[in-house]
Amino acid sequence: MIGKTPLLTVILCWSLYMSSPVIARPQVVSPVTHEPYTVTLAPSEDKAYAREPYFIHLTLFPKTLPPGYTVSTLVDLLEYPAGAKPEILPGFPAIQLKMMKAGTYKMSIRLSLISKSSCAGVDATEIFEKALTIKATER
Repeated sequence: MIGKTPLLTVILCWSLYMSSPVIARPQVVSPVTHEPYTVTLAPSEDKAYAREPYFIHLTLFPKTLPPGYTVSTLVDLLEYPAGAKPEILPGFPAIQLKMMKAGTYKMSIRLSLISKSSCAGVDATEIFEKALTIKATER
């Protein structure tokens, strides 16, 4: 027969586990301002046209990176017109897109700070992620 003490211990541990705060992902802090890095995103134009370059500009605040860090941008396609996968050239401070057909393109844009962690490895700290919808039209 199981005593009440082990069962009470299990219940107490489970309730503490369930009530513990959610830990946010790590942030890289600026050596200049001692604040976490932030990112703003702005399209180059109000309208996107099929088969023409379209730029999304990213701005990092503060602009100075810690020594040994670099920026990485990733674009994950979530939805696009059938047979019209866009051309994507990720980069920083601008991402270039070329939508192949008129339609709605949904994507997720992520920006990470990358640093060398060892002789053969790197650490990546994601500091920005945003879902974006672009409606491309014919000119």
